[in-house]
Amino acid sequence: IILENNPGISYNSMKMYESFVEMAFENNLYKFFEFINDCFLNRLSNRDMINFNEKDLKILMLSILFQSDFYFPISEMENSEGYSDIYLKRSHLFPNTKHEWVFELKYIKETESRKKKFIETKKQEAVLQLQKYKTSNYFKDRTDVRFIAVVFIGKSNFVSEEV
Repeated sequence: IILENNPGISYNSMKMYESFVEMAFENNLYKFFEFINDCFLNRLSNRDMINFNEKDLKILMLSILFQSDFYFPISEMENSEGYSDIYLKRSHLFPNTKHEWVFELKYIKETESRKKKFIETKKQEAVLQLQKYKTSNYFKDRTDVRFIAVVFIGKSNFVSEEV
């Protein structure tokens, strides 16, 4: 309906869909995080980024992930070791997806990224949280779940590490 009423608008959902397929069947998150950077964060104004924080990033990512049929995104899922930022539970529609995912997100402003140690510190905070979740009652015996620490840096970069 939007495309019919606005013939000049350009929206290509194929990049989003391809990133979901890569995540579900190839165990590759790079396209998804690249999609977040290129199609969303990179398009926000500097004014939008003034008070931008981890919670804003999480809401943005969830709004995209809710469009996937491959996973059921769960925000702040409680487990015996805390609350995971985003847990991507396998959808019953695609039971052959290779893995479920747990994301621990961090966000730092572009100005803070000049301190390389700060980026590493934030990433290690996320890694430590994920290590605790991995040993929680819900996840401890699961071999089908992967744990990813992601630090988004400003509008144009990210680093990640699997635990």
